[in-house]
Amino acid sequence: MEMPKQTEAILSSLPQPAFIAEDGIITQINTAAAQHFAQIGMAVADLITTGKAEYDSFHSGSLYLTLCLAGTQYPCQVSALQEGQLFVIQEDSAQAELQTLALASLQLNMPVSELSLLIDSLSDIPAEQNAKLRQNLFRLRRILGNMADASQLCTSQPRLTCCDLCAELEEALEKARTLLAQNGISLSYSLPDHQIYSTAAPELLRRAIYNLLSNAAKFSSAGGYIEASVRHTGKQVLVSVTGKCENAAFTDANIFSRYTRQPGLEDPRLGLGLGMTLIHAAASAHGGTVLVEKLPQSKLRITMTLVVRQNTAGDFRSPVLIPDIYCGFDQALIELSDVLSSQSYLDM
Repeated sequence: MEMPKQTEAILSSLPQPAFIAEDGIITQINTAAAQHFAQIGMAVADLITTGKAEYDSFHSGSLYLTLCLAGTQYPCQVSALQEGQLFVIQEDSAQAELQTLALASLQLNMPVSELSLLIDSLSDIPAEQNAKLRQNLFRLRRILGNMADASQLCTSQPRLTCCDLCAELEEALEKARTLLAQNGISLSYSLPDHQIYSTAAPELLRRAIYNLLSNAAKFSSAGGYIEASVRHTGKQVLVSVTGKCENAAFTDANIFSRYTRQPGLEDPRLGLGLGMTLIHAAASAHGGTVLVEKLPQSKLRITMTLVVRQNTAGDFRSPVLIPDIYCGFDQALIELSDVLSSQSYLDM
């Protein structure tokens, strides 16, 4: 079958390894993908290591999963086209960039820590100014934490322990609901009516939830409304966040790309573009993936999937420890610092 010229042009214009699949079979590859041993006729299902179930039901939007080519794991974004699906692979070179950011964050940590001590020593400034200082300090902590962790979270398995996923997610959602309400944004959420015990990294899950909600809040004006849901089906837990996204320039085609800020949204709160990388890292650490969907009425839904894993032998401890970026400070206040008002930091 001859490929439509528009689809062929998209594929040939991409510098990253990329290929087109139709009905689950690779039908076209670009030169960079061929160098990674992708071949026409390969079955996509045989290459997927995380996100198989999600890919089976994928029809629209963008999906972020992991592929294995020639024994090497690669993060990969899948986009639905009129004819087939476009797979764009992230190469190892991106990891070197993340490691550079991690080194930069280490150098910046010392002056930020000293700044924190200085703010704590101030007692003769008005409360509102003190709150703004603290909020911006928390914003700095969030940026440095993302810079430090993005590289490690993409390559290492964080510490896992047995917990009730429902309880952990409810705690994060309820905390966020209270804080967002102070900024005029309503959050409603629904949860399963039963406990779901699984090995998990609770702090990493909460971090992903706060990033999802922060993204939704950045597109919401005062009086905005965000919906969140946690669903349990079989061995999967699906965590979805839905909010308004009326900006005409928004596209989900590159939402998973690192350092990408959406065009037309030159807002300093948008950070470094690492939020979706961290969300996918959290999903991948729990055997899942991330799906982005545009819905009617200018709504955008992002769904993070998790695999329920029960460990009857007790807690599993990974030898790799993710650094504590919160240093004893409230995780929600750090992760949501870009969308909260300074009032949230008054009584610290």
